[in-house]
Amino acid sequence: MPNVLILQEAWQPPIRETLTFIQALRKILGEQSRIEVGLIGKPGPDTIFTPVKEENWNIWTQKLNTMGDPWLRLERLV
Repeated sequence: MPNVLILQEAWQPPIRETLTFIQALRKILGEQSRIEVGLIGKPGPDTIFTPVKEENWNIWTQKLNTMGDPWLRLERLV
């Protein structure tokens, strides 16, 4: 069973198209493959990898929890 990491900019909210993509990916991968959504913060002048703001983390957490997928994980990459 393959696992997938999706890199997402945390400051971009989880729109319907993103959630639909994750659902389609789940159908392709099967029920027990792990899908990880890795969040990064908004790029700064010195680096493109910055910490995720707490409010953005909370938005993503709430939205992905509504999907009810026990193999879907959210991670901070910075």
